[in-house]
Amino acid sequence: MNSNRDAFAGKYFDADQPIEHRDQDRLGRRSFAEAVARQVRAVPAERGFTIAVVGEWGSGKTSVLNMVAETLEADEDASAVLRFNPWLFGSATDLVTLFFHELSAQLGHGRFEGLKKVANALAELGQSLSTLSPVPGTSWAAEQIAKLTGRWAEQPSLHDKRENLREALSASDSRVVVLIDDIDRLEAGEIRELMRLVRLTSDLPNVVFLLAFDSRHVARSLGESEIEGQQYLDKIVQVSYDLPKVREAIVPEVLLSWLDELIRGHDLAQLDREVWGRVFYDVINPLLENLRDVKRYLYSLPVTFDTIGQEVALADLLGLEAVRILRPSMFDELRTHAEHLVHPTSESRMRMSLEVWNRETADKLPAMLERAKGEREILSYVLEILFPATQGFFGGSSYGPQWIASWRKERRTACEEVLRIYLQAGLDEGTIPSREIQELVEALTDESKLVRLLDTLDDQRFEAVLERLEDFEHDFPPEAAHVAVPLLVNRMGTLSAHFAGMFGLSPRFKATRVVLRLLRRIEAPGELMAIMSAMFGKIDTLSGLFELVEIVGHRQSIGHKLVDEDQAKRLEDQLVDRLKSATATQLVGEWNLCALSLRTVNWSGGEDKTRLVTRLREHLVEDGFVLTLLCTAVNYAYYNGHAEKRLFWNGLVEVFGEGLADAVDGLAGSPLYRNLPEDVQDTINLARRYASGWRPKEWPEP
Repeated sequence: MNSNRDAFAGKYFDADQPIEHRDQDRLGRRSFAEAVARQVRAVPAERGFTIAVVGEWGSGKTSVLNMVAETLEADEDASAVLRFNPWLFGSATDLVTLFFHELSAQLGHGRFEGLKKVANALAELGQSLSTLSPVPGTSWAAEQIAKLTGRWAEQPSLHDKRENLREALSASDSRVVVLIDDIDRLEAGEIRELMRLVRLTSDLPNVVFLLAFDSRHVARSLGESEIEGQQYLDKIVQVSYDLPKVREAIVPEVLLSWLDELIRGHDLAQLDREVWGRVFYDVINPLLENLRDVKRYLYSLPVTFDTIGQEVALADLLGLEAVRILRPSMFDELRTHAEHLVHPTSESRMRMSLEVWNRETADKLPAMLERAKGEREILSYVLEILFPATQGFFGGSSYGPQWIASWRKERRTACEEVLRIYLQAGLDEGTIPSREIQELVEALTDESKLVRLLDTLDDQRFEAVLERLEDFEHDFPPEAAHVAVPLLVNRMGTLSAHFAGMFGLSPRFKATRVVLRLLRRIEAPGELMAIMSAMFGKIDTLSGLFELVEIVGHRQSIGHKLVDEDQAKRLEDQLVDRLKSATATQLVGEWNLCALSLRTVNWSGGEDKTRLVTRLREHLVEDGFVLTLLCTAVNYAYYNGHAEKRLFWNGLVEVFGEGLADAVDGLAGSPLYRNLPEDVQDTINLARRYASGWRPKEWPEP
């Protein structure tokens, strides 16, 4: 268990409890509480007195009352401070009985030795006053109380009991202070009964009521209108004090202090201080009204940190969590319209017409702001800071799809993938944690470490790693190429060469892009040529060498011209020489044999081409070679969501001649065929159809 986290929880996660003592005050209200305590002692209380501390829900009234009580009890001539919690009674019918029972019980405590007569008088008066409550059903309750006492008819009059209490209070040396809190949390009927009770007892000598409530809420409960209720309230309360507003900087100061302690117990993504400055001042700070908000917000963070703290940029995470906890309706708007906050990148969303997406987004985003009403400015900042792709729809700066890679690398929620992780509160199956990606980037120059990390990845996770590594192109050190490129290329054969659907990229193509970005980090052509020459001894297959030679070369639509034309030609010649000297058995292991054979033949001319073609045709006698050739010649045509398997048959025939058809027939009749998977058998049978003259039909016109 994390000791830092436990210490934080024990210190601050207190179920939203108010402070108990003056030395815990962080809002600068101690002096106010002590001034109220002095006033409680000073007011003329010969006929009782009622004071109110008023403030909104969650503003800290209970904490102030606790500090007032502590101040009063610390005085040498200590007042008898009694507390009455109106939440303890089950309904308005219990109020009168419970009120006097509770006060008399507290006064019966040993520390109030001189107030025993007052305690007894309170208990007796309470029984009589319980019959006066006008709440329906109270008379029944009073009757039950009377039956239990067995003295219904013999009780002294209410006047006599009240006089006994007045005499006991007048004769006492101590002032009785009754604290009543949480009045504004009661239902309207309960508030009326409580205030009626205060009015009935507030003229008792040496009794000071100190009430805490939200004045507007209580006033609305006391009359048909708020004005009428306030007038009734003014007849009960002789003086009221507004809870001092917290100094504007206090709440954010407390939040930052506690947040700093909290994050020490968690492993989190990096904090972009520039983004954080804007998120804090323009989003989080305006949402915080009091310390209760701070605590509610902080309570939400540990679980979020544990589940996705490494996967979402910390500033974005903190900002969205503040909206989620403190403005749930605004968060629901963001979640409902999430697909319009970010550029579409997932395959399902990319099928949507960009024109349709733009039109829908242009309608929905302004409508969101209109619904935000008084908090429109906060929502505007949320969109501007956390979802910059939206700004083009409000006439602001345009952040096009070219920003996606940067946002993904930085784990910003502006990236669809990262936003999905946040909203789902976790990684999809197969998603690589950012920590592992960062570890791989750091290992690009350490061969043993990189091998160890890559060996832990299955094909699916390897593909996911390749997609994420591309985002770190500018972090690749130049010296990483000679270490990482051979290791990545040697694993390319395990990846599919086929595109994922009509729009998706093939896993092998993603690997090629990462290799290209590693090679691009070497700016000197001479240095790159030296590294390429060294790689010829590190790459396990001719297919891998073929990919590298094409990447750096000058072939149209393929090469990226990382070396000059003469150097590219020398690399091609080296590869062709190796291909001519390879045996059929050696070529069976090639994962790109079809492209390797067809394109190297096109590189050559004259006698070199003739010798290469002759050598390749010699291998057709080997069933394993033919099988590999056909399997690597498979491609797919897509139309309206349908996929049809096809072969690069014409290209194969151009290189291997008519002897290819005989080789395919021989393979179909060989013992090898019978043990092949059904999909591979289907490829061989498709080749036989091609050999017979069949060709696939073109897709119909839409």
